[in-house]
This record gives sequence, C-alpha cells and structure tokens, in this order.
Amino acid sequence: MDLARDVVIDQPPHLKTVTGIVGRPNVIRNADFILVIGGAGGTLHEVELGLAAGMSVLPFPASGGTARTAYEVMAGRPESRAWLSEDEFLALGRCATAEEYTSVVDRLLTRSK
Repeated sequence: MDLARDVVIDQPPHLKTVTGIVGRPNVIRNADFILVIGGAGGTLHEVELGLAAGMSVLPFPASGGTARTAYEVMAGRPESRAWLSEDEFLALGRCATAEEYTSVVDRLLTRSK
C-alpha cells in the first residue's frame, strides 16, 4: 500500500470548520499552523482534515510516521502547500534533526506574521 497515494484529501465546498467523526472537536480546530512530528493513525486523520480545510501544515518527514506520509502527500499535491515556496517546502524535507526543523519552522512562522 502506498500511503502517500492512498490518502484522500478532498475539501467539500461546504467545509468551513474542522470537526471529526460524530462532531468530535479536533486538535487542529483553532490552529494557525499544524506541525507534524512522527505520528500514526490519529495524527494522519488530523493532517487529512487540516489539508482538506486548507490549513498550513509543516511536516518533519525525518521523524517518520505520519509526518513522512504528509510530506509525501504534499510533494505530490502542490496545491496543498501553495502558501510555501518550493525552496521552503524542500527545506522541510532536508531537515535531519529537530534543531534543523525548528530553525526552518521558526523562519516560516516569522515570515508569516
């Protein structure tokens, strides 16, 4: 199974807020940015909702799990990262340590203010 290919990200036209199954509030509901470090099924669900809602997702692919999947999905779907330049997106993929990721994210968050 190719998770990056099989993850479905579709934004229904009526989607205005982010809620989970049976209306459960999600962790990302009021987030300005979604930082993805590692993660498994629950994290993947939050990332899918965030991407579908057009939220700003910053995965740390070197941490594995959902973060890697999110990066692969975003690499194949440029519209999901339209708020990032190509160089900024690739910089996330080059981060090998938490310190490097923190530095890139800090620059992106500072730029976005």
